[in-house]
Amino acid sequence: MKMIIITALIAILSLEGATSVAVIELKDRDAGAAVASILTDNLISELSSMNYYELVERERMETILEEQGLQNSGLCDDSACLVKIGGLLGAQKMVTGSIGKLGDVYSLSIRMFDVETAKNDNSVTLNKKCKKDDLVILLKDAVTQLTSGIDKKKDFVNDDDYEKKLAKLKEYEEAVAAAEEKANQGKINRICENLAATVAASVAAYYVQYGCPEAEMIKKLTTMK
Repeated sequence: MKMIIITALIAILSLEGATSVAVIELKDRDAGAAVASILTDNLISELSSMNYYELVERERMETILEEQGLQNSGLCDDSACLVKIGGLLGAQKMVTGSIGKLGDVYSLSIRMFDVETAKNDNSVTLNKKCKKDDLVILLKDAVTQLTSGIDKKKDFVNDDDYEKKLAKLKEYEEAVAAAEEKANQGKINRICENLAATVAASVAAYYVQYGCPEAEMIKKLTTMK
Protein backbone atom coordinates (compact mmCIF):
# COMPACT_ATOMS: atom_id res chain seq x y z
CA MET A 1 0.00 0.00 0.00
CA LYS A 2 2.85 2.33 0.91
CA MET A 3 4.57 1.68 -2.42
CA ILE A 4 1.36 2.36 -4.35
CA ILE A 5 0.87 5.70 -2.60
CA ILE A 6 4.49 6.73 -3.15
CA THR A 7 4.29 5.76 -6.83
CA ALA A 8 1.18 7.91 -7.21
CA LEU A 9 2.96 10.80 -5.51
CA ILE A 10 5.91 10.50 -7.91
CA ALA A 11 3.48 10.68 -10.83
CA ILE A 12 1.90 13.83 -9.38
CA LEU A 13 5.29 15.42 -8.75
CA SER A 14 6.35 14.51 -12.28
CA LEU A 15 3.33 16.26 -13.72
CA GLU A 16 4.32 19.44 -11.85
CA GLY A 17 7.49 19.60 -13.96
CA ALA A 18 5.82 18.80 -17.29
CA THR A 19 6.63 20.94 -20.32
CA SER A 20 3.83 23.34 -21.24
CA VAL A 21 2.79 22.93 -24.90
CA ALA A 22 0.35 24.94 -27.03
CA VAL A 23 -1.01 23.42 -30.24
CA ILE A 24 -2.01 25.71 -33.09
CA GLU A 25 -4.79 24.26 -35.23
CA LEU A 26 -3.45 22.51 -38.31
CA LYS A 27 -3.72 24.52 -41.52
CA ASP A 28 -6.05 23.09 -44.12
CA ARG A 29 -4.42 22.67 -47.52
CA ASP A 30 -7.28 21.24 -49.59
CA ALA A 31 -7.84 18.34 -47.17
CA GLY A 32 -10.98 19.88 -45.70
CA ALA A 33 -11.54 22.14 -42.69
CA ALA A 34 -13.30 19.34 -40.80
CA VAL A 35 -10.34 17.00 -41.39
CA ALA A 36 -7.88 19.62 -40.12
CA SER A 37 -10.00 20.24 -37.00
CA ILE A 38 -10.38 16.53 -36.19
CA LEU A 39 -6.67 15.88 -36.64
CA THR A 40 -5.87 18.85 -34.40
CA ASP A 41 -8.05 17.33 -31.68
CA ASN A 42 -6.22 14.04 -32.09
CA LEU A 43 -2.85 15.79 -32.01
CA ILE A 44 -3.76 17.44 -28.69
CA SER A 45 -5.00 14.12 -27.33
CA GLU A 46 -1.83 12.26 -28.34
CA LEU A 47 0.44 14.84 -26.70
CA SER A 48 -1.76 14.99 -23.59
CA SER A 49 -1.33 11.24 -23.10
CA MET A 50 2.40 11.78 -22.57
CA ASN A 51 3.02 12.68 -18.92
CA TYR A 52 5.96 14.94 -19.78
CA TYR A 53 3.69 17.39 -21.67
CA GLU A 54 1.02 19.65 -20.23
CA LEU A 55 -1.24 21.03 -22.95
CA VAL A 56 -2.55 24.59 -22.91
CA GLU A 57 -6.35 24.52 -23.00
CA ARG A 58 -7.65 25.07 -26.51
CA GLU A 59 -10.38 27.49 -25.36
CA ARG A 60 -7.84 29.65 -23.54
CA MET A 61 -5.59 29.74 -26.59
CA GLU A 62 -8.49 30.74 -28.87
CA THR A 63 -9.40 33.54 -26.45
CA ILE A 64 -5.83 34.90 -26.55
CA LEU A 65 -5.74 34.71 -30.34
CA GLU A 66 -9.04 36.58 -30.60
CA GLU A 67 -7.80 39.26 -28.23
CA GLN A 68 -4.74 39.68 -30.46
CA GLY A 69 -6.92 39.89 -33.57
CA LEU A 70 -5.64 36.56 -34.88
CA GLN A 71 -7.21 33.28 -35.86
CA ASN A 72 -6.15 29.87 -34.63
CA SER A 73 -4.56 29.15 -37.99
CA GLY A 74 -3.50 31.02 -41.07
CA LEU A 75 -2.72 34.54 -39.87
CA CYS A 76 -0.28 33.47 -37.18
CA ASP A 77 2.11 31.37 -39.20
CA ASP A 78 5.59 32.85 -38.95
CA SER A 79 7.87 32.03 -36.03
CA ALA A 80 7.87 35.56 -34.61
CA CYS A 81 4.08 35.55 -34.30
CA LEU A 82 3.99 32.04 -32.84
CA VAL A 83 6.68 32.93 -30.30
CA LYS A 84 4.62 35.95 -29.25
CA ILE A 85 1.50 33.83 -28.81
CA GLY A 86 3.49 31.18 -26.93
CA GLY A 87 4.74 33.86 -24.54
CA LEU A 88 1.22 35.15 -23.92
CA LEU A 89 0.04 31.62 -23.22
CA GLY A 90 2.97 30.85 -20.94
CA ALA A 91 3.87 27.90 -23.17
CA GLN A 92 7.39 26.50 -23.39
CA LYS A 93 6.77 24.70 -26.67
CA MET A 94 4.54 25.36 -29.69
CA VAL A 95 3.25 22.76 -32.11
CA THR A 96 1.97 23.74 -35.53
CA GLY A 97 1.53 22.14 -38.93
CA SER A 98 -0.77 21.42 -41.83
CA ILE A 99 -2.74 18.70 -43.54
CA GLY A 100 -2.93 18.78 -47.32
CA LYS A 101 -4.15 16.64 -50.16
CA LEU A 102 -2.87 16.25 -53.71
CA GLY A 103 -4.87 13.76 -55.69
CA ASP A 104 -5.19 10.67 -53.51
CA VAL A 105 -2.13 11.51 -51.44
CA TYR A 106 -2.43 13.21 -48.04
CA SER A 107 0.51 15.20 -46.71
CA LEU A 108 0.75 15.77 -42.95
CA SER A 109 3.39 18.11 -41.56
CA ILE A 110 3.89 18.99 -37.89
CA ARG A 111 6.71 20.70 -36.06
CA MET A 112 7.52 21.55 -32.46
CA PHE A 113 9.69 24.52 -31.58
CA ASP A 114 10.95 26.15 -28.42
CA VAL A 115 9.28 29.45 -27.51
CA GLU A 116 12.35 30.84 -25.75
CA THR A 117 14.85 30.11 -28.51
CA ALA A 118 12.39 30.16 -31.47
CA LYS A 119 14.24 27.10 -32.82
CA ASN A 120 12.70 23.87 -34.05
CA ASP A 121 12.98 20.91 -31.69
CA ASN A 122 11.85 18.58 -34.43
CA SER A 123 9.65 18.42 -37.53
CA VAL A 124 7.95 15.59 -39.39
CA THR A 125 6.30 15.32 -42.82
CA LEU A 126 4.48 12.14 -43.84
CA ASN A 127 2.92 11.54 -47.27
CA LYS A 128 0.53 8.67 -47.77
CA LYS A 129 -2.06 7.53 -50.28
CA CYS A 130 -4.93 6.61 -48.01
CA LYS A 131 -8.54 7.16 -47.01
CA LYS A 132 -9.64 9.80 -44.51
CA ASP A 133 -10.18 7.07 -41.93
CA ASP A 134 -6.46 6.26 -42.03
CA LEU A 135 -5.38 9.81 -41.24
CA VAL A 136 -5.72 9.23 -37.48
CA ILE A 137 -3.13 6.45 -37.73
CA LEU A 138 -0.93 8.68 -39.88
CA LEU A 139 -1.13 11.34 -37.17
CA LYS A 140 -0.12 8.86 -34.46
CA ASP A 141 2.93 7.90 -36.49
CA ALA A 142 3.81 11.56 -37.00
CA VAL A 143 3.54 12.35 -33.27
CA THR A 144 5.72 9.34 -32.41
CA GLN A 145 8.41 10.54 -34.81
CA LEU A 146 8.05 14.14 -33.67
CA THR A 147 8.59 13.40 -29.97
CA SER A 148 11.17 10.62 -30.37
CA GLY A 149 13.83 13.09 -31.49
CA ILE A 150 13.35 15.42 -28.53
CA ASP A 151 15.30 15.20 -25.28
CA LYS A 152 12.19 15.22 -23.08
CA LYS A 153 14.10 14.45 -19.89
CA LYS A 154 16.08 17.63 -20.26
CA ASP A 155 12.95 19.73 -20.68
CA PHE A 156 11.04 17.69 -18.17
CA VAL A 157 13.03 18.36 -15.02
CA ASN A 158 16.12 20.33 -14.09
CA ASP A 159 18.42 19.78 -11.11
CA ASP A 160 16.58 22.25 -8.86
CA ASP A 161 13.20 20.67 -9.63
CA TYR A 162 14.68 17.23 -9.01
CA GLU A 163 15.97 18.22 -5.57
CA LYS A 164 12.59 19.75 -4.68
CA LYS A 165 10.80 16.58 -5.75
CA LEU A 166 13.15 14.44 -3.69
CA ALA A 167 12.59 16.69 -0.66
CA LYS A 168 8.81 16.42 -1.05
CA LEU A 169 9.06 12.68 -1.47
CA LYS A 170 11.20 12.38 1.67
CA GLU A 171 8.68 14.42 3.66
CA TYR A 172 5.90 12.17 2.44
CA GLU A 173 7.82 9.00 3.28
CA GLU A 174 8.41 10.33 6.80
CA ALA A 175 4.70 11.08 7.17
CA VAL A 176 3.83 7.56 5.98
CA ALA A 177 6.37 6.05 8.41
CA ALA A 178 4.90 8.08 11.30
CA ALA A 179 1.39 6.94 10.40
CA GLU A 180 2.53 3.31 10.27
CA GLU A 181 4.29 3.64 13.63
CA LYS A 182 1.12 5.08 15.16
CA ALA A 183 -0.92 2.21 13.73
CA ASN A 184 1.57 -0.34 15.06
CA GLN A 185 1.48 1.29 18.49
CA GLY A 186 -2.28 0.98 18.43
CA LYS A 187 -1.93 -2.75 17.73
CA ILE A 188 0.54 -3.12 20.62
CA ASN A 189 -1.86 -1.30 22.97
CA ARG A 190 -4.68 -3.63 21.97
CA ILE A 191 -2.43 -6.67 22.57
CA CYS A 192 -1.54 -5.34 26.03
CA GLU A 193 -5.19 -4.76 26.82
CA ASN A 194 -6.04 -8.30 25.75
CA LEU A 195 -3.13 -9.67 27.79
CA ALA A 196 -4.23 -7.71 30.86
CA ALA A 197 -7.75 -9.07 30.49
CA THR A 198 -6.36 -12.62 30.19
CA VAL A 199 -4.23 -12.19 33.33
CA ALA A 200 -7.18 -10.78 35.25
CA ALA A 201 -9.33 -13.73 34.21
CA SER A 202 -6.58 -16.16 35.22
CA VAL A 203 -6.23 -14.48 38.62
CA ALA A 204 -9.95 -14.69 39.19
CA ALA A 205 -10.01 -18.38 38.22
CA TYR A 206 -7.03 -19.14 40.48
CA TYR A 207 -8.68 -17.32 43.37
CA VAL A 208 -11.90 -19.31 42.94
CA GLN A 209 -10.09 -22.64 42.64
CA TYR A 210 -7.48 -22.27 45.41
CA GLY A 211 -9.04 -19.62 47.59
CA CYS A 212 -5.95 -17.46 47.50
CA PRO A 213 -6.72 -13.93 48.79
CA GLU A 214 -6.65 -11.28 46.10
CA ALA A 215 -4.07 -9.17 47.93
CA GLU A 216 -1.73 -12.17 48.21
CA MET A 217 -2.25 -13.01 44.52
CA ILE A 218 -1.39 -9.46 43.48
CA LYS A 219 1.74 -9.62 45.68
CA LYS A 220 2.82 -12.83 43.95
CA LEU A 221 2.22 -11.42 40.50
CA THR A 222 4.24 -8.26 41.18
CA THR A 223 7.24 -10.32 42.28
CA MET A 224 7.12 -12.62 39.26
CA LYS A 225 9.75 -12.15 36.55
